[in-house]
Amino acid sequence: MTRIVGHTLIASPCCRTLYKRVRYGSVNFSAFEFWTDGWRDGALMPTDGGLRRCQCGSFFLMREAIDMDLPANEETPYPAHVQGSDLPTAINNANTRALEIVARRNYWRALNHPYREKYRAHRDLEMAQAKAQWAAAWQEKNPDQRGTWQKWKDAIRRKAPLKPPQMPPDFAPFTVPDYAPSDIQVSNMQRLLDLLLTPDEDASTLLDNEEIAELYKALGQTELAMEMLLKTSEEDRDKNFRAIEMCLKEGLTGPVRYKY
Repeated sequence: MTRIVGHTLIASPCCRTLYKRVRYGSVNFSAFEFWTDGWRDGALMPTDGGLRRCQCGSFFLMREAIDMDLPANEETPYPAHVQGSDLPTAINNANTRALEIVARRNYWRALNHPYREKYRAHRDLEMAQAKAQWAAAWQEKNPDQRGTWQKWKDAIRRKAPLKPPQMPPDFAPFTVPDYAPSDIQVSNMQRLLDLLLTPDEDASTLLDNEEIAELYKALGQTELAMEMLLKTSEEDRDKNFRAIEMCLKEGLTGPVRYKY
């Protein structure tokens, strides 16, 4: 579980305004949904990369804040989270490569939210239809042969009739809506990709093969996506890796949801 053990006093790197930062005793990375573009719906830990907005209007990353090495009191405010509508401003005003990467990454995910809604509706309908087909096929092979008297007795005893067993996972098809990113999405993804692939002199940004593969995939560059994905070491090939790999083999370009 995520456990907070206090707050530390920090100062923004722009105008030295004092804020507080959470100190965690333990962390829990659970979420309701995991997506291949890195979005986690209902996550118990922030997934915004620490992007914040100072009261002076500047943007900064929590890791760039000045640690005052002092405990913060309750009256000290948190720095403001950056809303999706403010991400273009954060991008345009980014004064470091690291900040622009985080802002563009958050913008990439935010612009994918409308597709997520279509995806959920599509998958819910497909699963409902598959369950109905499974139940109908089972009932055709296993018709209710009870007579009227037996049905009446079972109703009195509150004994439910036999029901189909749980639908096997491979019975339902897996399809997703078409992914058609807008010009703004394509431009942002391409710029983010360029930033991630540019050599980092201070090594502040580690190369994430899966994220780069996902960007190539979304831009329709399947071969480059697979080439980058396969650079992931065997011990790091997690469920996100498998989901991206499946998409590339099936020709899917949009983000997909998976269970962790």
